[in-house]
Amino acid sequence: IGLDGRWVVWGETMELMRRFPLAGIGLDAFERVSPLVESGFSAGKVSFHAHNDYLELLAEVGLPLGILALLLLLGGLARLLWRVCRCRDALHRTLGVAAWCGLLAIALHEGVDYCLRAPANAFLAVALAVLCLLAGEVGGRNEPRMHTKEHEGDLVLAQRRRERRGGEVCPRSTRRDTKGRAEG
Repeated sequence: IGLDGRWVVWGETMELMRRFPLAGIGLDAFERVSPLVESGFSAGKVSFHAHNDYLELLAEVGLPLGILALLLLLGGLARLLWRVCRCRDALHRTLGVAAWCGLLAIALHEGVDYCLRAPANAFLAVALAVLCLLAGEVGGRNEPRMHTKEHEGDLVLAQRRRERRGGEVCPRSTRRDTKGRAEG
């Protein structure tokens, strides 16, 4: 259907949300319940979907659960972007951002259609999410982020202390006086 038809179906979906705000109409019940609110434009035509997966979700599961699901989706997308942006390796970060942009495009397209109901599109979305996760994990995110002169100096001093003690590592809880002797 065109944009005019989508506006009508979206309005009908909003009417379903108004009539069943808390519990919704039930999962996968849109096709059976949408004739209750059909207008003159869609009279006699069966709307299998709302052509907006977000509105359809809100209508099917109700506003409280639907809003929670949408917030989790937004939080998941934000978390993926955060993981990818923390990646220190430029190649992994670039691939992760590209995969995240693909996920964003799919999420935006869901607002005007129901593309994830096609298995190939759903598989693509999962593959892009996995690429984002791998880019954030493999790209050196867990390595120390600061390599300053001060940090290197601390490492050199720690190595010298170990060498003076014959390779033994001093427990952190042991306090030392100004001459390096253990206190107490």
